[in-house]
Amino acid sequence: MEDTVVSTPSLEDRANKLLMSLGEERARKLSLISNKYKINKPSNEDRVNKLSMISISTKERARKRSLISTEQQDRLSDRKRSLISTEQPDRLSDLPDSILCHILSFLPTRLAAQTSILAKRWKPVWLSVTTLDFIMGITPNLIIYALMLSRDINLPILSFRVTCHFDYEPQVFDAVIMAAIQRRVETLELNMLNFPLEMKFVSNIFTSNTLTVLKLTNLYIVKDLPRINVSSIKTLHLYRVTFICHTYMINFFSAFPILEELHTYLVTTFDRAEEPGRMIKCLPNLVRANITDDPELFPLLSFSRAMVLKVNHTWKLYNFQVPLFNNLTQLELFPNFDQGMWILKLLQHTPKLQHLIIHHQEIEENDNNGIDDKNWKDLKMVPNCLSSQLKTCLFGYWRGKLCELQFAEYIMRNSKVLTTMTIHCSSSLDLNAKYQILQKLSMCPKGCKLIFD
Repeated sequence: MEDTVVSTPSLEDRANKLLMSLGEERARKLSLISNKYKINKPSNEDRVNKLSMISISTKERARKRSLISTEQQDRLSDRKRSLISTEQPDRLSDLPDSILCHILSFLPTRLAAQTSILAKRWKPVWLSVTTLDFIMGITPNLIIYALMLSRDINLPILSFRVTCHFDYEPQVFDAVIMAAIQRRVETLELNMLNFPLEMKFVSNIFTSNTLTVLKLTNLYIVKDLPRINVSSIKTLHLYRVTFICHTYMINFFSAFPILEELHTYLVTTFDRAEEPGRMIKCLPNLVRANITDDPELFPLLSFSRAMVLKVNHTWKLYNFQVPLFNNLTQLELFPNFDQGMWILKLLQHTPKLQHLIIHHQEIEENDNNGIDDKNWKDLKMVPNCLSSQLKTCLFGYWRGKLCELQFAEYIMRNSKVLTTMTIHCSSSLDLNAKYQILQKLSMCPKGCKLIFD
C-alpha cells in the first residue's frame, strides 16, 4: 500500500483561511440578528385590516390637529425648525482619506481596524494607514499576519512598531516582519521583552533597501550576525540590548556603514574583558550621538566625527583618551566640576563648538588632580572654541555650588562671541541663594544675554 502524503498548509494559507472564517462568522451573526427581528409575511386579509386601521387613525389625528390653535401650530413649527437647524453633519467622515489615515495613525492598529465597522465610508480607510502598531500575543499572532496580507503590497509602510508578548510565535513573527519589509517599511521598532534575536529575522532586515530607522528594545543577541552591510539604515536606537559576546557587538555596529544617528541606553555585554583592545571603530558618517553607556564599550573615538554629541555619565570618561572633534558644534555633558582639567581638555579638542550644555553631576569619589574652587578664577588657559566659536551656554540642575559659579564666570569672561548664558536652577535652591548668584553673575564682564530661572 502506498503511504498517504498529508500536506501541511502554509502560514499564508492559514492566514487567508482565518480571514475567510472571520468573514463567515460576521455574516452568520448578522443573519442571526436579522432572523431575530424578522416579521412574518402578512396575508391579504391582514393587509386590508391594517390599511383600514391606518385610515381610521389618520382621520382621528386630523381631527385632533384641527383642535390645536394656530398659535400652537406656529410654536411647534418653530421648534421643529430649531431642532433641524441644530443637527450637525458628520464632518469627520467628510474629511479626505489622507487626514483620516493621519488621525488613525496615532491609535494602536488593533483599535484603528475596529473603525471599519462604523460605516461603509470607514471600512477601507484603516488599510491605508502607514503607521502600524501591534502587540503580538495580545492580538493573536496569525490575525496580525492576516491583516498584513490584506494590505496592498504596493502601499509603503512609514513606521512599523511591534511588541512581542510572552506567548508570541517566532515563525509568525518572522513572517510579519518579512511582510512589512516587502511593503517597503522605512522605520522599524521592535520591543522583544528580552527574547533572543533570531537569525532569520536578521536576514530579513538585511534584505531591505528602504529601511532607514531601526529601534531595538529589550533584546538579547546570542549569535554572531551575518557579515553583511545594511546600506540603508541611517538611524539606530538601542535600549536595554545585551550582547552575549563583545565581538558580536563590534560586528553588529560594523554592519551599518552609513549610520548618521545613534542612541544607546543600557547596552551591555557579558565578556567585555575578553578582548580589551578591540573597540567600535570610528563611525565616519555619524552626525548625532546620544550615549549613556560605559566608555569601555563606547569610547569617545567612535564618535569623533559627530556634529552633535550627548554623553551621560561623563565622569566615567576622565581616565580615557580625548580625541579631536573637528566637526562638533553642540556638546551636552553631565560632568563633575572637580575634574575641571578634563573638561578644559575636552573643550580644547572641540575647535568648532558653538553650543555647550552642562548638567552638574555630583559623585562620591573626588579626584584631587582636578581644578578646585580656588583655581577656576585664576585659570589662564582658554580653549579656542571659547575665544572664537561658542555662542550659547546652558547650565542645568544648578545647585549653587561655588565651583558652578566660578565655571560660569570663567565661560562668560573668556567667551568673545557668546550671545546667551542660560542657567536653570535646581528646585532645592531657595530664593535668597538664587538672588545672590544672580548678583555675582551680573558683576561679571559680559556682552551676552543672561537668562536665570
